[in-house]
Amino acid sequence: MLEELSWQQFLEWRVYRELNPDSDTRASYHSAQIVEALYHIATKGNNRWRVEDFLLHFGDDPLNRPAPEMKQSVEYQERMIDSWIYVSNALLSKKKAS
Repeated sequence: MLEELSWQQFLEWRVYRELNPDSDTRASYHSAQIVEALYHIATKGNNRWRVEDFLLHFGDDPLNRPAPEMKQSVEYQERMIDSWIYVSNALLSKKKAS
């Protein structure tokens, strides 16, 4: 196909691509918006992250950088352990009841 494509047609396709991002990019932004909303709900409105921070980047994308290191407070770790214990105990009591 590239052998049959004139440079004018190539430029037209390039402009079309810029005007209409592919469905994968659109779907990635849609997923990132959902994750961002859930994150803000879970953290009660902590606004230090943007939609772009939740996008998956591939290849030689300039935004393909390592995720920032998140520091967990002792309180957060205790809540996670308490939640894990609560769920484990609930599952064990459910198995004993059946």
